[in-house]
Parts: sequence; structure tokens; C-alpha cells
Amino acid sequence: MINIIKIKTLDEHIQTASSVVDGINKDIEEEKASDLYKPLIRFLEVCGSYSKRQKKGRKCVFTIHFAYCIVVQVLVFVMSARYLTVFRNGSSQLYKTIGLIAYFYYYANLTVFSFIYFYSNCKYLPTFLSTINKYNVDFGVSFKISHKRKTIRRILLIVCAILVSYTILVIWSVLYLELKGLLVTSNLAPFDESNGITFYIATITFGVFGMLFNGITISNTTILLLNASLLKQEFKNVTRRIRDIIKVQQLDKLENVRLQHECIVELVKVGNLMFSHIGGMAYVYGIPMVCLTLYGATTRSLDAVDISAMAGFMMGVVIVMFVITFMGAHMCQATEIHRLYIGYSISPSVKLAFYIE
Repeated sequence: MINIIKIKTLDEHIQTASSVVDGINKDIEEEKASDLYKPLIRFLEVCGSYSKRQKKGRKCVFTIHFAYCIVVQVLVFVMSARYLTVFRNGSSQLYKTIGLIAYFYYYANLTVFSFIYFYSNCKYLPTFLSTINKYNVDFGVSFKISHKRKTIRRILLIVCAILVSYTILVIWSVLYLELKGLLVTSNLAPFDESNGITFYIATITFGVFGMLFNGITISNTTILLLNASLLKQEFKNVTRRIRDIIKVQQLDKLENVRLQHECIVELVKVGNLMFSHIGGMAYVYGIPMVCLTLYGATTRSLDAVDISAMAGFMMGVVIVMFVITFMGAHMCQATEIHRLYIGYSISPSVKLAFYIE
């Protein structure tokens, strides 16, 4: 008697879950992006599927992102140097003072966010890899690091030290003449006619500001891309298993679905943190550039080439912010959908049936 009631109750709830899921999917179809963005989204989907079909498609994607990060950092550095030159050659001491303060402020912000990125790597990379290992994520890679978090943090610290050493050796020689001209002619204490220890300290500081950020940003971008790939794969796995449960009534797989749902939640937590850091970096880029561009345009201390270049770069920042916002909203929406899937699939009656067994 108990078995008959149990099967009947399960059938009713499975049909209810199926109808609810169909309604959710219908609502989502109606709430898709506007027609203006559909061609762009379709283009990205085609490019992504094409790269996956290629033998080395994933490596090509990572290489492109690496190149993008490096080119963007070089452009920002060159543009900042041009601003520094303009302000240094200004007609008054006020221009020189503003140029020096703006330059220090800009790279100080980059350094602060660099350490935030580094902290994110040290704290969440072990958690990220442990999540892959704990929930048996099917990605072709096995990570056994449940007791190796300290080792990974030490490795990251060594990498950071190498980046700093590279900074001191390379950027010091690049900025030597520029900083010497700035600090000697600016008449600002304690750099007035300084060729001693203060000059070397300033040079090394500028170098650390410039290069430490680059390496950490590239490593974070790689982790973020891997995270996004894993999320996409896990969403496919969960969706397939939920369909099996609804159609074939494979109730023994409910526990696997629950574990995969937990895995997705953990991956989204890491991804959201990295998205927030990337958004913060975009604002750090944008605010000083907007202020300096407006100042240069109003005082006519910059030529048309500088203003056009900075306006174009700021437009790129806006586009990146839109993409980040869109991806974050899509991830959150997908997480909510699967939460509803799990909520309706594992209903109280189903739990009672497992308990009766």
C-alpha cells in the first residue's frame, strides 16, 4: 500500500515540476536580450563553438585573452606617459603639480587593486580547485589539493616576488630618463635636484606600480575563463540529469544533482568575486582618465590625437563593463533557474518517499 501511494505521489509531483519548468523556460524566452544585442550574442556564440571544435581552440582563446591584457596594459602605460609629458611641459607650476599627483594616484590605485587580485588568488584558487576535486567535475583534469592550500599560496607568493624583481630590473631602465627629467625639473621637495636615494625609491615605486598589476591581472583572467568553462559544463550536466529524472524517473540520481548544484553555487561565488574585482579595475582605469581628459580638453593642453585616443579607450571600458554586467546577470539567472529546478524536483513528497524506503 505504501509503495502504491508513493509512486502515485511521485508521478504527480514530477508532472507538476515538468509544467513549472516549462513555464519558467517560456518566461525566460520572453525576457531575452533586446533585438539590438541578439546579433552580437549570436556572433559570440558562433565564435565560441568554432573555437571548441578546433583541436587547439581553447588554447587559442587563452592566448587571445593574454594578448588582450598585455596590449591594454601597454596602451594605458603609454597614454599615462603622454599625459605626464604634457603636464610636465606645462606653462605653470600648477600643471606640473597636477601631473605628478595624478600619475602617483593612478598607479597607486593600480597597486592597491593588484594586491586585492593577489589576495583573491591566494584565498579562492585553492577553494576553486578543491571544488573541482570534491564534486568530480568532468573537465579532463584531476586536482588533488585538499591538503595543499598552503603550498599553493607559497607558490603564488614566489610568483609575486618574481614579478616584483622583473619590475625593478626592466621598468627601472625604461623610466630612468623620464623620471629623472620629471623629478629634477619639477621643483617639488623632496625631489628637487635629486639624484640620490629619493630618486631611486621613486623609480622603483613607479616600476612596481606598473608591472605588478599586469601579471596578477593575467593570472586572474585565466582563472576566470576556466571558471566560466566549468560553469557552462556543469549547467549542461545538471540540465541533462534533470531531464532524465523527469522523463525516466531515475530518482536515484537526485543526490548527484544536488551535489552538482552545490558545485555550481561554489563556482559562482568565486566568479562573482572576480567579476567585482574586474569591475573595480575598470572604474580605476576610467575615473582618472575621464578627469584628465576633461581637464586637457577644457585647458586645451592636449592635442586632438590624445583626446581621441583616451575617448576611444574609455568607450572600450564602457563596453567591457557592459559585457561583465551581462555575464554576471546571466550567471545569476541561470543559478536561480537551477535552484528552482532542484526545489521543485526534490519536493517534500519525494523526500518522504526516500524516507519510507
